[in-house]
Amino acid sequence: MGICASVLRQKKAAEFKLCTDLAAVEYQKGNMAVQLGLYDEAIVRYRNMESLLLKAYSCTTTLPFLSWSEQNQVKALQDQIVIVLASVSEMLQLLYRRPAGGVAPMKLPPNININHNGGGGGGGGGGGNGGDGSIQMVYMHNSYNFYVN
Repeated sequence: MGICASVLRQKKAAEFKLCTDLAAVEYQKGNMAVQLGLYDEAIVRYRNMESLLLKAYSCTTTLPFLSWSEQNQVKALQDQIVIVLASVSEMLQLLYRRPAGGVAPMKLPPNININHNGGGGGGGGGGGNGGDGSIQMVYMHNSYNFYVN
């Protein structure tokens, strides 16, 4: 692999990390907005998160000179992004269907913890491994490091 390809891979890895880090921030802000009953603000935050995840996905599609195993890792990253995007879409659908003008509490789908430290938790009985998106997003973020090596 040449120097240009190596530099491009490092640039894409940095861009991917930036997008996932910013998506994590938007997710936290969206959750806070929901807790405060600011549903329009939550929609904006979750849509921003969706855009950032799509940008992260695009970072995985233009990498040069990938070995077979690296191609499999890229495919796994893309699959993880698709799972998290589906969860974000579900959250947005719930927010779009909220009661008109109300601040009635609403139940969002399982937590998508993308703070790079594991899943949320179950209710009642305690613990748990988080929702569908939590472990996938953490895995996706951590496994992208192979591009810069």
